[in-house]
Amino acid sequence: MIPVGQYYSAIIIPSNDVRSLDSRGDQAIQHIDVNNNDVSSLRGINTYQSLEVIILTNNNISNLGFQGASNNLKILKADSNDIRKLFPGGRPGMYAPTMNTSFPNLFVLEAPDNDVDEISGLASNCPRLQALNLQNNSLGQKSTSIFDELKHLTNLEYVNLANNDIKPLGNDCIEFAQQCSRNLKYINLQSNDMPKSKLRQMRDVLKRRGMTMSFLADDGTAKIVGDAVAMNPMGAAVAMPSTGGNNNWGNNDGAVVTVQAVSYVDK
Repeated sequence: MIPVGQYYSAIIIPSNDVRSLDSRGDQAIQHIDVNNNDVSSLRGINTYQSLEVIILTNNNISNLGFQGASNNLKILKADSNDIRKLFPGGRPGMYAPTMNTSFPNLFVLEAPDNDVDEISGLASNCPRLQALNLQNNSLGQKSTSIFDELKHLTNLEYVNLANNDIKPLGNDCIEFAQQCSRNLKYINLQSNDMPKSKLRQMRDVLKRRGMTMSFLADDGTAKIVGDAVAMNPMGAAVAMPSTGGNNNWGNNDGAVVTVQAVSYVDK
């Protein structure tokens, strides 16, 4: 259980015995950090109506599904859990206003070092997602297209799919390059099973669309066009290149893509 109270805006309980997010709910809490605990699901997250950041690194979460919606959540970190499907039963394809969605305002989703092999429902449950980190998962193990889902994320700016054994399915990666968000600034496809010919085609399509971004893959690190990746206009909630600490986003010509810290203090 999460301790709550009207005077708290942040709850930080690392390396303890927290097993559930269930509580009576709280109107003030904006930040929850329960890394290195035994939380097994997101059940109850919707009761924290002001919650903007949740850190669930190194728990026992198997998916990101729950009843209801976390309407104000902006950053979700779920590194090193037991996640296979992000959203069980998730509907693939683009979000529509008539859909129920779990995270309508989520900007950053980090879930590296899991066993994710299915991301159907990502676009419909996280329609405003800007930064996605799925490094070190199992996205290449199934015959469903990762790129078909990602092309429906119309605000996507940063995506890390390194070390997933991803293989092209037909021309899905080319179609992604043709249809992906024009805001895309960074993509990491290193340590996958992507033919160099497909990577070259992707780069060519992105160039012809006039996009400015960094494209990391096993055939070399190359800028598409323009200068270094710029800070996202949304500010601190979104990933960006930095000379700071590594946050599993990969090498970017000597820089590292990180997510800026968001800090909250008690009232």
